[in-house]
Amino acid sequence: MKKLLLICVIIVLSNTVNSQNIYNLDSLVSVQIPGEVSKIDSLKNSLILIKYHSKVENSEFIAQKELFENDSIRIYNSNLPYDLKSLEEYYQSFAKSYIKNGSFKIESEKLIEKDSLNGYHLNLKDSINNTIHKIEYFLVNKNLYVFEYKTSSQLIPTEKDVFFNSIKLKSAKKSSQFLGKSPTEKTAYNLGYKFGYVIKHHPSYIWIAGGIFLTLLIGIIVFFIKRK
Repeated sequence: MKKLLLICVIIVLSNTVNSQNIYNLDSLVSVQIPGEVSKIDSLKNSLILIKYHSKVENSEFIAQKELFENDSIRIYNSNLPYDLKSLEEYYQSFAKSYIKNGSFKIESEKLIEKDSLNGYHLNLKDSINNTIHKIEYFLVNKNLYVFEYKTSSQLIPTEKDVFFNSIKLKSAKKSSQFLGKSPTEKTAYNLGYKFGYVIKHHPSYIWIAGGIFLTLLIGIIVFFIKRK
């Protein structure tokens, strides 16, 4: 009976500790982070809006929210993805930023899905082919959510799995991964914008262009009449 009671107490304490280690990056995204966690809020002139960091023995855990693009950028000048292919291309480009200094190599990478949202899974290895860095990231609206686990030795399955399996991405009506415009849409919009600008600021150009077009049209008509 005492053993059963002790087991129940341990389970309750374990659940309490786990619940205390859940951190919100915002109202949509949360994650459970082991160890003693430090928090860094938005830094001046930095795209990182919030960052959580912890260290457990030889391992580090990072969860952060980055600003992908400023709200001041017009949607037709935006680099935001507009379909799944352009989203995957952005993810692949972001993956290359981890290997720029030559310390790591990409061991494996793939598109993943979590809570109906598309993300990216990345494994990095060191110069002697040890897998020491695992990353998952998700672009939602104009924010990039990045989750990293890295170690100086071999990966620790339990700690790593608890961390990545705890990632929660809540769905919301206004959440989207495809807020951008395709190249065709951008071209059409920019041509229309320039045409509208000319009409508004240089209306005389329209009369000149119209006159030239009318002259050419009359010339063509006269040419064919004379040929008859």
